[in-house]
Amino acid sequence: MYTTSIFEEKVPSVIVVNSPFQVLCAIAAIRNLKIDQYRFIVCLNNDSRDSQMIKLLSSCNVNYQCKRINYINKLYILIKSIIPKKCRFHRLFIGDVRCMKLYLIGIGLISDHSTIIYLDDGIMTISYLANKIEQPLNKWFRLITLISSYRRIRLLRDFYSIYDNMSDEVYQKWNIKTNILKTLCLCENMSDSDTVSCIIGTNSSVYCSYLDLSIDYFYSMLENLFMHVKHMYPSCTIEYYAHGRDDNDNIKTICKNNGVVYVLPSKMVELSLLEKKKSPYSIWGFTSSALYNLKKLYPNTLVYNVRFHSNIRNAENEEYDFLTNYYERNGIVTKYLPLNN
Repeated sequence: MYTTSIFEEKVPSVIVVNSPFQVLCAIAAIRNLKIDQYRFIVCLNNDSRDSQMIKLLSSCNVNYQCKRINYINKLYILIKSIIPKKCRFHRLFIGDVRCMKLYLIGIGLISDHSTIIYLDDGIMTISYLANKIEQPLNKWFRLITLISSYRRIRLLRDFYSIYDNMSDEVYQKWNIKTNILKTLCLCENMSDSDTVSCIIGTNSSVYCSYLDLSIDYFYSMLENLFMHVKHMYPSCTIEYYAHGRDDNDNIKTICKNNGVVYVLPSKMVELSLLEKKKSPYSIWGFTSSALYNLKKLYPNTLVYNVRFHSNIRNAENEEYDFLTNYYERNGIVTKYLPLNN
């Protein structure tokens, strides 16, 4: 028997995350569930995401601690998590259901008979809930499962997710409650629509590798997209928001040659747009998780998912097809390149 109702308000909770979007979802959970006693831990990655997470938490006045995992402290944390524990924290929020280091940090901080609730990690979460990707069955996860069973910790059942309107099969398998991003203070006081069309960039080398595209073809289709958006919205400024881990200088040149403003945001794109206090006129992207998030934040804005035609049938294309169908059910329009101008 578990000591608290799973999604009950004001339950003292531990929160462990390792990406800016997970931080955003965790802050929404704190506010939606009125959690005033919490221990918020940021697991650092040693890349640009670390500063983005810290800036977001500081701007929202959330108290937090930072941790790094290495081989030595991993063993110490593992031993600590095995020991039975009674404390005030009866719930653990984990940002990524598949990330073992988040389990290792969090389980040692919660009481026996607690519940683990999973937040969102972008499109990975959608695919996981729909059984498109599986839990990695490595030695670490087996240890986590054994420890959780020994300490009567409930895991792999409960999700506090922004992703709704899933299939009936998903809701039969998982216990899902909707997390509402609109409760964030950054969503307040939104004024009229801006005269800007935003294109959300992708990590070009990884994206092309997944879909077996040449980088030159990607560049030509990006120019095609720029011309199409200009044709559709001639009075709008076009801004290209570069992916945080895409350091492709050729894209900067393509933007400059096509009169597109190149933006390298210092924080996740959702926050960069929210801080403008205006709704974008239109939003475009390459099946990015940001498209769904922005459609939730700006329900009246036209959001477009841009796809490449491909005759290749592999796991990556099948996943993009699945995500495309899900996005369409949630009001996002699909456009296939090349586009007519």
